[in-house]
Amino acid sequence: RLEHLICLGVIGGPKQPKRLHTFLIPFEEECVHLAHGVSTYDALDRSLFLLHAFCILCLGDIIAIMKLLNMRGVNALVPCRSCRI
Repeated sequence: RLEHLICLGVIGGPKQPKRLHTFLIPFEEECVHLAHGVSTYDALDRSLFLLHAFCILCLGDIIAIMKLLNMRGVNALVPCRSCRI
C-alpha cells in the first residue's frame, strides 16, 4: 500500500553528488539497526514488542540506479547490473 512507502530522497538537477553512496551511509546504518530489531510500544496492547524493518525496494531511472549501485558507467569493466557482459 502506498501509505507505507517512505521516499528517502530525490536528487536531481545538474549538480548531482559524485558519490551517492556516501550520502546513504546514515540510512544504511539505520537499516542495520532496524533489521536487528527495535523495542517499540504497542498502544493497543499496552506492551513492548520487537519491530524489524527492512529496505526491500529501491527505484530510479537508469542513471539513478547506476549511482545507487556505485557503478562506474557504461564503459566500465562490468557495465550491466543484471549480467556479466
